[in-house]
Amino acid sequence: MNWVDAVTKDLNPEIAPLVAVIDPDGIFREEAVLAAVQARGYAVVQFEDEIQFRVEFEAKFRGREDRHLLIVHHGGRREDLPYDLVSAATVVSASLPSLFPNLSYPVLRGLDPNDLPVLFGVQQAENPSRMNDGETKKFALLHVYGIVPELLRSPADLLRELLRLHHAARTLPPVLANWLVERLKVSGGLSGYPLDDIVTDRSVFFSFLQRRWTAFLYKLARLPLPESIEPLPDVPFDHPNVRVYIDNLFIDGTLSPVEFPYDLNTGDEWVQVGVAGAGDEGTRNQDRLARLLPVLEHDVPDEDARARAWTAFAYRWAEASVLWHRLNPATKTEFASQFQGLQNLIDDRFERWLTLRYSGLHSQPPVPPAVLHHVPRSMARRLEDRKARKAALLVLDGLALDQWLLLKDAVVAAVPTSTTMVEEAVFAWIPTLTSVSRQALFSGRPPIQFAGSIATTAKEKAQWLQFWMDHGYTSKQVEYRKGLGVQGDLLQIEELASNPNVKVVGLVVDKIDKIMHGMELGMGGMHNQIDLWARSGYLSALVKLLLDNEFHIVITSDHGNVEASGIGRPSEGAIAEERGERVRTYSSQLLREQMMKACPTAVQWAPVGLPADYLPLLARGRDAFVPAGEVVVGHGGASIEEVIVPFIRIEGL
Repeated sequence: MNWVDAVTKDLNPEIAPLVAVIDPDGIFREEAVLAAVQARGYAVVQFEDEIQFRVEFEAKFRGREDRHLLIVHHGGRREDLPYDLVSAATVVSASLPSLFPNLSYPVLRGLDPNDLPVLFGVQQAENPSRMNDGETKKFALLHVYGIVPELLRSPADLLRELLRLHHAARTLPPVLANWLVERLKVSGGLSGYPLDDIVTDRSVFFSFLQRRWTAFLYKLARLPLPESIEPLPDVPFDHPNVRVYIDNLFIDGTLSPVEFPYDLNTGDEWVQVGVAGAGDEGTRNQDRLARLLPVLEHDVPDEDARARAWTAFAYRWAEASVLWHRLNPATKTEFASQFQGLQNLIDDRFERWLTLRYSGLHSQPPVPPAVLHHVPRSMARRLEDRKARKAALLVLDGLALDQWLLLKDAVVAAVPTSTTMVEEAVFAWIPTLTSVSRQALFSGRPPIQFAGSIATTAKEKAQWLQFWMDHGYTSKQVEYRKGLGVQGDLLQIEELASNPNVKVVGLVVDKIDKIMHGMELGMGGMHNQIDLWARSGYLSALVKLLLDNEFHIVITSDHGNVEASGIGRPSEGAIAEERGERVRTYSSQLLREQMMKACPTAVQWAPVGLPADYLPLLARGRDAFVPAGEVVVGHGGASIEEVIVPFIRIEGL
């Protein structure tokens, strides 16, 4: 029996249309399980708060005999569920001890639920005898991550494994990472390496490599290290097991080329990729894009990929987009067929993945956040765990990942070396409209729970305040500001940030959104305008101001944006509730189907996490509901650029 069958063997909608799952170990958070349950026709609702659950249940399921419902309770107690539902439902339970009887339960509890399918398959094949904690950790490291601690004897051995993991955006859970680090420290061959950080944190690992790259170039050139460069430890970039990754890391933007004015005594191309200044910028961009596009085409995730695979890929695709829009017109023509072919492939696979897996994202734990409404909960968790004293949510309205890359240097310039900056990504709500996705971000709730205000952001401030009051803060400790983005508003931000009573702030910078909605020169013009705004120094000043006042900062966006071409603006009268360039919304399925006759290529998006009478119709691919031939930069749809947005954490050590 495979993993999905073992977990879902008691779920048959024809026999049990209403099921309550007691799931204390979060097994029904695993992406493949959720996809399989939904493929069988069940709608999945998480039971975390009875009031919130009742809102969704009454709106979508009460009296609907045509809908099969699976209620998942992660608290583990049947008595916590409402009696009227339990008495009518088939109650089943899922637990790690029943699925992994011979493995250590405390270790299993610490694993990522998405690692369980592989572990279950190995268990079925090998039928291991009963294991203690250490044996289970070793078993999981070997069979899930392919790591054998005894074989990591040298820096090259360690770097090979960390490059393999971190480049694929895979993260060892703490229960395994801590155990591995303890053994690596005992081995003695890795002294000087910051093992506690580089094993567990992808951003810290690549930051470590970035700093050591310059030292490697000096060593290669047989020159003494300047005093400004930390002398140890050496990183064996030229070892065959390490070198195979390095050029791709520079090409896709994970590492940045550095200035090095000396003769390297080598013609190795993989080294030159990491040295800035060779040739003019246009030629360098062209060369990087030529190398990057075939790599990306090979690495496009498929519809069965994990969410984390798509967020990692989105950053690399954003890098390609930046390079593409920096090409001159003649060079663009040369690359157009290859670039647009890859873009079409990404659009097609991402749409299929969203159809199968997007609805399961909302059930994921909020740390790390998967969807935008998880973000305030992840901030609250850091404050509760005393990993931060104060927190600031900085929302750059409308910012896509490729545009974050244009702003990144300005932010890095404001971050001192004693501060960590971790770059990740999170999924926006679909449709990617400000009133839907930004409101979810500030309220900490899915849109179905603010149905009455889903078309406006007027209640955003009150929702932000309510979220934090629910977490024990007073109204005097919570602040909210919007409409930011020019130098003149920094004074008011400094005033509230320096107020000793203020512990949490929410700030909306809408400069990007204003640039987008006024853009007539396509995405190339959008990039140029954002470059100019970055040079104004506003964002770096804002980040520095917050850091100086000891705020843990989260930078994110409510949605991205995409360049799209018109397929015609349908004439609907009063049929559509909202009329965007990339989305229309309707109050009934009948009205939405009428619109489909005029736009047969559009996508009828299922109301995942949305009110039952809020039915989006999305423009497919790079289409827009504007006059044929017109090019716009807009949002509302479900392209990778609109849906996957930056999630950046900045905090002092």
